[in-house]
This record gives sequence, C-alpha cells and structure tokens, in this order.
Amino acid sequence: MLYQFELNLLRSAIAKQDPVEVMELLDHINKGNILNKLMGRTCLHSIAMMGEIDIYDQLVSLNVEADIPDHQGETPSQLIQRWKSPQLPLGAYLTTFTGEDRIPISSSPFVYGREKESVSYHDPANHISARHMQIEHVNGSYYICDLGSLNGTFLNGRKLENNKQERLKEDDHIRVHNTQYLFKYSDSLPLSVYLIAVDEMGPSTKQRIKINKFPFEYGRDAEKVSYVVLSPHISRRHMSIQSRFGQYFISDLGSSNGTYVNGKRLLEQEEFQLKHGDLIKIYQHSYLFSVK
Repeated sequence: MLYQFELNLLRSAIAKQDPVEVMELLDHINKGNILNKLMGRTCLHSIAMMGEIDIYDQLVSLNVEADIPDHQGETPSQLIQRWKSPQLPLGAYLTTFTGEDRIPISSSPFVYGREKESVSYHDPANHISARHMQIEHVNGSYYICDLGSLNGTFLNGRKLENNKQERLKEDDHIRVHNTQYLFKYSDSLPLSVYLIAVDEMGPSTKQRIKINKFPFEYGRDAEKVSYVVLSPHISRRHMSIQSRFGQYFISDLGSSNGTYVNGKRLLEQEEFQLKHGDLIKIYQHSYLFSVK
C-alpha cells in the first residue's frame, strides 16, 4: 500500500492546482518500489483501496485522468465510479436479532459464503456453502436468492428455491443455517467505528478510540501511526486496521509482543476480518471493536 507521506505529497500537489506536478508525482510513484508490492495495481488502485476517495475526486477535477490509465485500461473517473458504487444505497445491512453484529450490504451482488476469495462476506462455518446466498440491488430494490447451497437459505421461515430471486422488505428475517439476521435499510448510515477500552470492570465508554480514517495504525511512533501509545512493550508500528467495501480487517505489523483477536495471536501481516464485538488485545491493552 502507499505510505502516508506519499498521500500527503499528492494532497499538497493537488492543493496547488498544478496538473503537471500531480502527473509527475503519480508517475514517480508508479515507477517506484511500492508498485511492486501492489500485485499489479497502480497507485490509483491503492488509493481507492485505502478509501482516499477525496484524492480521486480532486484528480478528476484537475482533468488528469485521461493520462493515467491503470493496467485494466480504466481511468480514475471510471475507478471512482466503480469503487464508490453511487447507484448502491449505503444504508442496507444485515444485523443479528441482538444487534451485536452488523454486516453492511456494500456491493451488488453481495455474496455470502465460506469461500473467502470469491464472496463479499466470509462465514467460515462448515455448514455454510462456498457461495451460499446473495443479495442484489436492482432498480431501487433488494433481492435475495439462494445459490444452490447445501443447507439452504430461509426467508421469513420459508426455504428459498435455488437461484430464484425474492424481493426483500425492511425487517425481513433471513436464516443461513443456524444464523438469523434481520434485513435493515436506513438512509442514516454512516457507521461509527471505535476501539473501546476494556479493563477488569468491563468496557469503558469513557475510554474509546474513534477511528476516523483508514488505514488506522496503532503504535509508538508518533510520526507514522494514527494512535500513539508510549510504552516500550508497544512496537513503533504495531497493528493496522483497514476498511474495504464496508468490511474491516486487522493485521499485525511485525510487532514484538503480538496482536491478539479473541485470544488468538495474528501471524505477521495476516489479515483477520473484524466483526462488531471482537476483542483485540495488544500487550496489556484490551479493546472491543465496535461498529454502530
């Protein structure tokens, strides 16, 4: 991914309203070592994946997009349309009956299943099929269908026919094996994301870290991280939380004392998909991951 100082250089060049300087900087980044880490993506893809949509908007306003095609031939303006999906309302989500878990319907089609590489939401349970069910947004409405799963998808207690779409309504009950969800739709998103400190007495609403921007980095180096903890047991860049397409991922950045999620230590650079209520432990600091 791009480093923060390079994004800041881009912002500075854009602020000068100088397309030539912007183009030269983009060309420099594309030719640099960072590009080799992006698996064929240009820096423009990286910016989009980091959620830096403001940079896209300003690049388009400077009319430089025609000269910066990516490896698939898309211009920045085309990329921003694809990643922002303006035709897809941001307020649809699935929630458990207790409200403890919320899954944004952040793509169309939105595919739910066990095969991590090909779904929008990964459920690792054995009773979930590789591609179990999908929700699609068509002409202002949402439709659900089962994708030929072994154990079926149930809508308001009724098993869906394979590959047959049915329209969803607010508060419809969806059951995927033993997990039950409510389909919710609200124009009042966005979500607020917090790390809530946990001590012997439980979660503390007075000690919480609001994550306003991604990637969010936690560590000791005040010049490089989003949230600073001045402890010798915390590494300079200890852990990172990323947001992609409405889902959240945590990774350890090679720290000395590790990052734990629900009691399990993450491997270095391993990405773990976070859910509301997951417990994150960094040395002796514990936090609940909260999405509201």
